[in-house]
Amino acid sequence: MQVAGIQIPYGVTSQPTKPGQSGGSFNASISGTGEDGTQQFMDYMKETPAQRMFTNFLTSHHISQSQFDAMPPKQQQALIQQFEQQLKQRMTAASETGPAVDSH
Repeated sequence: MQVAGIQIPYGVTSQPTKPGQSGGSFNASISGTGEDGTQQFMDYMKETPAQRMFTNFLTSHHISQSQFDAMPPKQQQALIQQFEQQLKQRMTAASETGPAVDSH
């Protein structure tokens, strides 16, 4: 899927989601400590910005990556369309407000 020049990976991440791990943002998916937490952080940081946006979208809808992958294609497409619409709305809002200006 491509949205405004950004390739969205249909829920594919650079590292497979581990069973029981949330497919969402780093803060939502960190459940371990020590080396396990470090590995989860490293996996999250390997994701592209587009992958992070999509996994954060899934997390905001309380859907893990494995749940998304198990959905029928029509249901996946409906979520992808919802994600595209949300992204377009954010881009429109950002273009209407213009670039942020630092007042320093």
